[in-house]
Amino acid sequence: FDERLEVILLTNRLHREVTLDLIEQAEAAEKTALLAGGVRVLTTNLHKICEIRTWSEMLFPIPGARMISLDEKKGASELAVYMVRFLKKVHEGSAAFRFRIDLKQKKDEKADGTYIRKFAAELERASGRMLVNSTDEYEVELRLLQSRKEGWIPVLKLHSLADRRFLYRSQVTAASIAPANAALILELSREWLTKGAQVLDPFCGVGTMLVERTKILPADPLYGVDVYGEAIEKGRENAEL
Repeated sequence: FDERLEVILLTNRLHREVTLDLIEQAEAAEKTALLAGGVRVLTTNLHKICEIRTWSEMLFPIPGARMISLDEKKGASELAVYMVRFLKKVHEGSAAFRFRIDLKQKKDEKADGTYIRKFAAELERASGRMLVNSTDEYEVELRLLQSRKEGWIPVLKLHSLADRRFLYRSQVTAASIAPANAALILELSREWLTKGAQVLDPFCGVGTMLVERTKILPADPLYGVDVYGEAIEKGRENAEL
């Protein structure tokens, strides 16, 4: 990942500038731009981008395939060569890549399973089976975003690129805050934080906010309280990690 790459970071829509500021502070990008749901980045320092804690997902536009046809056969044919070329560029080895397709349509319509299966089959064929459709254990998630110009904008989420930012969070509950949101809240609160402060979270859940507090600025001691006993036990495990 030492080469120049274009990356889209999905963020909280109301606070995109927080992630943008962190990227600029880290000198991690050659160019940046705000998008409706995040930040577009041109970078040769992907490792620095991977350390920023306020984005929720990292997506990669496919060079050469800015927009493809809605027709399954034509769209897959347009996409296959560019998708394989990009995946080979950022991976070692010569094995085929397992993928799944996710449609992101403008309207609240149920994704057409028949369309997805046809597109996936055509993509396998057009790639010479360098791309293999798989419902689980896939390395690549292909997202097809519906465009105003009646076509798909293809982007990739690489599950082969490990996200190591929140490894401490092995235990969660249904009500647990997303760790990127916790990190965002702390960034928004940064100017009011004090190094070495005593911190109390009276509704701590599994402890995500407390851990993210120490990531942004050291604090000691930290206390977490909650009426949900299962969350407390899970929070203890996360704190140990």
